Amino acid sequence: MLILGGTSKSPVLSINAPISGYVSDIYIKIGSNAETGKPMFTILDNSKMHVDLLIYEKDLFKVRVGQDVRFILTNQNNKEIRGKIKNIGKNFENDTKSVAVHADIIDLNHNLIPGMYVNALVEMGGNKVSSLPSDAIIKAEGREFIFIMENEQHEEGEITFARIEVKTGVSQLGNVQVNLLEPIHEGDKIVTKGAFYLQSHLTKESGGGGHAH
Repeated sequence: MLILGGTSKSPVLSINAPISGYVSDIYIKIGSNAETGKPMFTILDNSKMHVDLLIYEKDLFKVRVGQDVRFILTNQNNKEIRGKIKNIGKNFENDTKSVAVHADIIDLNHNLIPGMYVNALVEMGGNKVSSLPSDAIIKAEGREFIFIMENEQHEEGEITFARIEVKTGVSQLGNVQVNLLEPIHEGDKIVTKGAFYLQSHLTKESGGGGHAH
């Protein structure tokens, strides 16, 4: 039995932990006894974190060990992190008709905490398409549009935005497939944030026309 905080010459006692990590819980106080088999601290080793996903029955045949996984943290401005499927469960989780899939995180240089919720995408392969953040697309008059900042010179530094009609496709992790229905010019910049406010300004100025200043 070991007594912490006693009257020994040294008030500090070194305790070697079996792993490196961060202390998450403390079960002992100054002056209390340390007993065999009774934990004093809980230590978390965040260097070996992984992601547990739930895959529904209808999608199980699409998932296999070794597939790449992309997932985003909604509380970190949709930062994307990559992983790889390590193993697939062999039984359903409770009554959800879903199976647990374990994925190792490839790059651990992120502020990850156990218990975080993520949105994940298992890569199945496919074709490359043009895409934009969902915030870049606005809906008006029953159609879909993006705004571009035109590469034109105007007096007194005036900036001109043009509204371009698009057709959207599949959506994944905050990005949307986009096909332009009107040409744009080299040097034009697509507005990826604030398109909603440009549309509101355009509606007030011209009743829904195609240009804003």
